Amino acid sequence: MVSSLPLSHPPATRYGLRTHQFIIPVMGAVLIFWLAMLASCALGSEDYLRDSLDLATQNDIVARWGLPAMEQPGADGTTVLTYEYRVNRLIPVCRDIPVSDCVRGRQECIAYRLTFDTEKILRRWTKHPCS
Repeated sequence: MVSSLPLSHPPATRYGLRTHQFIIPVMGAVLIFWLAMLASCALGSEDYLRDSLDLATQNDIVARWGLPAMEQPGADGTTVLTYEYRVNRLIPVCRDIPVSDCVRGRQECIAYRLTFDTEKILRRWTKHPCS
């Protein structure tokens, strides 16, 4: 026998709200939070580099940041380490761009090139888009 009692909430709603009206803003807020955290990592890196110039060793940097994306011997026995930070940026308006970019966002890449002298002391760093 099938019960004829009405459901307390229609199947498409919970707690008086449509599920997607609640989940989409929450997911958006979580995504924005993580993007901000990734961006702050890169910005914090610049502060660290400024404070470490002429002080930090190559081992100090590798211990803090891990292995670089690339290591190259420089002129006169110097060493150049390249670190890359890749971040997906949301696209607020999706007109005139491919749908796949609108859904995924666009990836930005920032590279930091760190130059160490023969004693492995950080002497120079530059920031630029990844190549």
